[in-house]
Amino acid sequence: MADCGKDSGCKNCGKTLKGRRRVYCTNQCRYDYYANHKWSSARERARNRVRFYRCEHCFEFFDKVEVNHIVPVRGKRNEWGCHHHQTNLEVLCHDCHVADTRRQRKEGYFD
Repeated sequence: MADCGKDSGCKNCGKTLKGRRRVYCTNQCRYDYYANHKWSSARERARNRVRFYRCEHCFEFFDKVEVNHIVPVRGKRNEWGCHHHQTNLEVLCHDCHVADTRRQRKEGYFD
């Protein structure tokens, strides 16, 4: 992932923009940027990267999984930002998500 918030070039990869392009060099770069900065897109990509909805903590299979921020966003979930990068997201079952949130609260992430 390129440095976020580049001043010139493609907003995602930094390449020179050609033709009528003004923000992203390709549609794929636009999708990649959204998948790392917009919560709904980031959550969808994270869910799609795990096969058959397998929890990344307990490795069990589930009909439904939840996406957790490894480093908590503390109320900024609906804001665009680098805190939604795929490297900061993990796919968990409900029980593991609750347990991880409980651990984070105990460690003072939500104070």
